[in-house]
Parts: sequence; C-alpha cells; structure tokens
Amino acid sequence: MNKGSLKFKIIRTEDTDEVKVLLTASSNDWQGFLEFWCYANSIKDFAHKLKTFPGNLNEEVVFEIGEELSEKRPIHQCYLLLRVHCFDAVGHPAIEVVMNNNSTENDTKVVRFNIYSEPQQINDLGRMLSGWNPVTGSEIVWETETS
Repeated sequence: MNKGSLKFKIIRTEDTDEVKVLLTASSNDWQGFLEFWCYANSIKDFAHKLKTFPGNLNEEVVFEIGEELSEKRPIHQCYLLLRVHCFDAVGHPAIEVVMNNNSTENDTKVVRFNIYSEPQQINDLGRMLSGWNPVTGSEIVWETETS
C-alpha cells in the first residue's frame, strides 16, 4: 500500500499576488517540508495542467522554484521540484518531489522521493488547487493511496 500527501499552507502574502508557502510532502515513511515564495498564478498554471493529466504517456507537468545547487544563487534560495509523470506503460502517475534548501555544506537538507498515485487522484489535485485562492485561503491538503 502506497500513501502520499501534499499540503500547501500559506504563511504570508504580499500586496501583489506573491505568496510564501510551506509545502509538506510525504510518501509512506518519507517526508519533507520547504518554505518558498511564488506567484499565485504559477500554482494555478500547475493546477490547470493537472486537471487533464495524462494526455499521453510521455507528458510531464512540472512545478519548479529556484535552481538546484547553483553556484550563482537564484532569487529563490531554495529549490523545489514537483514533476508529475507516468512511471509505467499503463499510465500510472507519480509525483517526483525534490526539496533542497541550497544551504552550505554544514546545513544542507535535501529530500527526493516519489508519491505514487492514480490519474483520477492527480486530476483531483488539479481541481483542488484550481479552486484554491492562495492569496486569501490558508491551506489545502491532498492525500492519495494506491495498492
């Protein structure tokens, strides 16, 4: 049995549509969390693509913030990757989660894992995120379970 979840929680908003998000992701015994800034529209774009995933077995939907282990520090010091893809020929989806605080050697924190799901559950995540207003809403929790 595979269990996973994503929790998007708003920590702070700016006068613009920029929001500070605490993302908590889990898959079975693995868990990670990361705080990052993004524009609310970037979450909506990601959500819109998830609602019809997968269009084909090679489709990928990516939500990415920052750059991983860049020598030239990006505006967003941390790195986040949520890559939704089909991991088998039948079309079962997984969300690849990469969280990296891009800190110094003595304080590096990196987590990488997959959340396995079903196409309908990925579509449900898209609908949930589409209906969520990150500027005024507080949090959204998505859970998945597969056998």
